[in-house]
Amino acid sequence: MHYLRSKLRKKSVAATLFVVLAVTASYQFFRAPEPETPFITVTRNSVVQEVSVTGTTKPVKSVQLAFERSGRIVRVHADVGEKVSVGQALVTLDQGELLAQLREAEANVDAAEAKLAELERGTRPEDIRIKQTELEKTRQDLANEYDSIPTVLNDAYAKADDAVRKQVDELFSNDEGVSPQLTFSTADSQLETQVEFQRALLTQELKSWRSELNLLSSTSSDQLLDVAAEKTKTRLLLIRNFLSNLVSIVASASGPISQSTINTYKTNISTALSNVNTAAASVGDQVQAIASQKITVQKTQDELNLKLAGSSLEEILAQKAVVGQTKAKAELIRAQLEKTVLRSPIEGTVTKQDAKVGEIVGANAHLTAVISESELEIEANVPEADVAKIAVGDPVGITLDAYGSSVEFRGRVAAIDPAETVVEGVPTYKTTIYFEEADGRVKPGMTANLDIIAEIKENVISVPQRAVDIRDGAQFVRVLTANSEEAAERAIATGLRGSDGSVEVISGLEVGERILRSSE
Repeated sequence: MHYLRSKLRKKSVAATLFVVLAVTASYQFFRAPEPETPFITVTRNSVVQEVSVTGTTKPVKSVQLAFERSGRIVRVHADVGEKVSVGQALVTLDQGELLAQLREAEANVDAAEAKLAELERGTRPEDIRIKQTELEKTRQDLANEYDSIPTVLNDAYAKADDAVRKQVDELFSNDEGVSPQLTFSTADSQLETQVEFQRALLTQELKSWRSELNLLSSTSSDQLLDVAAEKTKTRLLLIRNFLSNLVSIVASASGPISQSTINTYKTNISTALSNVNTAAASVGDQVQAIASQKITVQKTQDELNLKLAGSSLEEILAQKAVVGQTKAKAELIRAQLEKTVLRSPIEGTVTKQDAKVGEIVGANAHLTAVISESELEIEANVPEADVAKIAVGDPVGITLDAYGSSVEFRGRVAAIDPAETVVEGVPTYKTTIYFEEADGRVKPGMTANLDIIAEIKENVISVPQRAVDIRDGAQFVRVLTANSEEAAERAIATGLRGSDGSVEVISGLEVGERILRSSE
């Protein structure tokens, strides 16, 4: 009886434990998944672009090989009957032009990276000192121009005074008085009155001019010198108008005046006008020189301020984009160089070699054939939309329906048919894949699931494609600021798009930044 009660208690405990475990498992299975955070942290990852298709295993055939580009053959590496390994060169085209382009592209990368380093470092102290010295020189040159102002203005005054008080003095009586009078009669009384008034006005202007010039010195301010120069230009214009009117007055002279006297008056007026014009030109040139030098000083000052300010974040980001572009161009040329070498995609035996050194061959012309040593290969039809992504030699992950997804095989793309094959109305391209290792489990006619790895970029910055907003040809993400949960839009440049929904970011983001998980 005691044994029975003990046994029953044990069964009860076991049953209770089973119920607890069942409830716990049900809770774990049916509970709602934890909500996904609205943002992600930018990290470096591998971006893999895959093309997934299905195919059928079939007995191996010879692989017909051709160049993707035209060119001149410079070397034949393997003849018919020779054993070749995977990736072994079979035929090489002339690479001279592409190698020159690659050297130029690599030099452009170096130059772009050097410019980026310079922007990140900021302006060197030596450059700042040079610009400061240049600014000091421009300021000194401006000061020298101002130092010349008193001399130029005094010379202009001397010429103007000579013109009014000496050259045309004989044309007037009481010329320094308040009512100067012409010494001869004229047919134009209105003009006569005008020049007599002008002569009286110039007497006062010359006195004021002289007084103002006496106040100028090497210590006068730039503003005072500018005002004096402008007044001089105005007074010289008054005198030129006065002398021009005298030319007309003399031409209309009448009464008892000889032709000889008239000729003398004309000569004196002409001399006076010439001297005044020379003075006006000198003053104008000096004023223009000062204005030009002021512009030079301001330009040099702005350049110094720019150097002192250093590089902006936008300039650095723009230069990073330039670095990415130059690297991409160099990679493109390397890819083109690789296309000048015809390599065996499989391990096997060369059964055809039509290449001859010196011959010009066109793209897609079959030159070489290799028979694989593997027993079977896979033939698949790749849709038109994906065929441009893959290339001969790309690695392939293979599973067979017969063995399930847990049994994996490895292979590579052996050939891509250049001619289309229409399957159910869709243009496709026949693609041949070989097994890297022979396996007795593989039988002809088996359905194969293929993941062709078109391209891999490791240790690159990547984000989910759904986080990228595309508008008007530009791409943007929303970046969270460091100290808040607010997001600001930022332009980025992207590269490879992964089959898992990720996309490579060439520029615009840094590791550790946080962005919104979705652009919506």
